Amino acid sequence: NIKEAIFSLKHNKAPGPDGIPAEFYQQFYETIKGDLLQMFWDLSKGDLPLFSLNFRVITLIPNVQEAKVIQQYRPICLLNVSYKIFTKVATNWLTLVADKVVSPTQTAFIKSQNILEGVVVLFETIHELIEKTKRGNLLDFDKKAYDKVQWPFLFKHSKWISWIETFISSGTVAVNINDDVRHYFQTKKEDSTRISITSLVQYYADQNWRGSLRQSSPHLVDGGLSILQNADDIILFMYHDPNKAHNMKLLLFAFEQALGLKINFHKSELFCFGDAQDKVELYIELFGCKARNFPINYLGIPIHFRKLRNCDWVQVEERFEKRLNSWKGKHLPIGGRLTLINSVLSSLPMYMMSFFSIPKGVLKKLDYFRLRFFWQGDENKKKYKLAKLSILCQPKDQGGLGILDLSTKNSALLCKWMYKLLTSDGMWQQIHRNKYIGSKPLDQVEWKIGDSHFWSCPMKVKLDFLCFGTFLVKEGSQVRFWEDIWLDGAQLKEQYPSLYNIARPKSITIVEAMSSSPPSIYSRRQLYGTNLDNWYFLLSCLEGLELS
Repeated sequence: NIKEAIFSLKHNKAPGPDGIPAEFYQQFYETIKGDLLQMFWDLSKGDLPLFSLNFRVITLIPNVQEAKVIQQYRPICLLNVSYKIFTKVATNWLTLVADKVVSPTQTAFIKSQNILEGVVVLFETIHELIEKTKRGNLLDFDKKAYDKVQWPFLFKHSKWISWIETFISSGTVAVNINDDVRHYFQTKKEDSTRISITSLVQYYADQNWRGSLRQSSPHLVDGGLSILQNADDIILFMYHDPNKAHNMKLLLFAFEQALGLKINFHKSELFCFGDAQDKVELYIELFGCKARNFPINYLGIPIHFRKLRNCDWVQVEERFEKRLNSWKGKHLPIGGRLTLINSVLSSLPMYMMSFFSIPKGVLKKLDYFRLRFFWQGDENKKKYKLAKLSILCQPKDQGGLGILDLSTKNSALLCKWMYKLLTSDGMWQQIHRNKYIGSKPLDQVEWKIGDSHFWSCPMKVKLDFLCFGTFLVKEGSQVRFWEDIWLDGAQLKEQYPSLYNIARPKSITIVEAMSSSPPSIYSRRQLYGTNLDNWYFLLSCLEGLELS
């Protein structure tokens, strides 16, 4: 849908070299839609000279002072919105089938997937390997991105791929250094500017790799292979077997030659488990990578088979200090410092906090950084703190300043894992249901010694989630009759406390309670007086309730 693609483009973004922003196409869509439809019709017939739209300028921004080599520059490339419209339409079409073609272990840019779900799978897999003392190897590949894909490999599949070929091979590019734009030239391999269509093409290329590995079983690596991917970040699991490891290296080399996805083994990492540690030197020599110890840093999350310590959060503390050192707080009014705290400092630990419970020592240090910047800026002179952080974190209409309470936010982020566990199906949900939950309702599941550190974090906020969450009844097997919020916006134990006190068992589910008519809710003594009136009123509220 062309209109949908145009109106999904973000506002207030820098335009491409032609100077026309997305707002122009959205504002005047009714005027230009006829011309756009004709252009798409010409594209389908192969008559559209798309190269006239597909030109861009790469601006090189130095990452360090006195940059001297190309690696010290960061490229920024702006595409024409007119070209983006074509790639957006194609991307939307690809997205419709992406979840059917791309493996569920690929967690990047698929609507039903989340980047942290792959981290959960890796965390639980490593925990299982260590807990059950299994032997095996883990390879974390450093693979070059899309700019290394051989185009003929991609373009030999289906007919409509000719569109994709037009999108990614017809462009020209110029380089801008210090506002000096040189001549445009044709790229031989697509530049690494990640537009959405090239990202999806990259994933389909990776699927060929995954398919080759799967088809090699059982002949080369039978039963001993699993892959976890996020975009071009690849984790490979193998059983401990030097002979099959040789076969795997051969297979990787063959696929490199076919697809062009060069694996940088020198920057890749090897982790050995169990008996495989005795052969670590053999694997290092075979794959040409370096052996590493825990924790593994995967997608910015430190992964360890034990509980993370305060020192494992040092990367978050360093981000705080780096930002504070770059700000001149003494030149900012207190309102400006408040804005920076809420919009920047408070957001720095969110990624880690969405995965782990933040340790008290780390939380205390981060709060200290925020308070120090708020009251004294970057001055060395100590100033009195005129209010506690708990007061500053209150909403403005309640006398506070609306500073984010990191502890409360941490609990809310961890509650999202409980919500996803109950409402969706995926690889990580299957792992946790098999390892920890089984057929039990969530309220009866408890963390126990030997469970993973990640699983302990959502378990800490389970009671908050069950107390404050509102549940749809459906078949009623996962919703507690008394203790969940499912009727009239409050727990029944709060609406009818006298009935709850004498009810047994208190953890009964709705499907168990409604298994007979009237509902089979047992009490420790006979009902009379107020309790009997409350019971009849509750029965009237339950009339007409049907379980799906």
